[in-house]
Amino acid sequence: MQTSRADSAAAASQGGGVHNGAGPAASTPADFARFRDAHLAQGFDEVIERAWLANQVVTVHTHPFSVKALVVDGEMWLTTVPAGEQWNEAMATTRHLVPGDEFELTLAAPHAERYGASGATYWAARKRG
Repeated sequence: MQTSRADSAAAASQGGGVHNGAGPAASTPADFARFRDAHLAQGFDEVIERAWLANQVVTVHTHPFSVKALVVDGEMWLTTVPAGEQWNEAMATTRHLVPGDEFELTLAAPHAERYGASGATYWAARKRG
């Protein structure tokens, strides 16, 4: 099992960043540790912290893992389609997420993301396969 507050180079290539624990994150290292430990105990493979730039837009994409996440700073809009469906704009719904909100995505679920004027930070528990 891997745990990290850092993310892969893929984040950088998508325009995302990694919060280094400095600055205005709305959480503490102890809070992150509790989130991490609880999700690893539930069988997740890794738990990371992701930070995104202000006004960043990530077009429709998928991931080779499922994810359960908690927004801890900023705001974001997550657009998804019903589970098991291919991307279809007519079926898509968008959620506005702020600190304290959770979201989940199944393995390979198509989705798009947009981040607010101050960007956003969330903790993500990932489970591959």
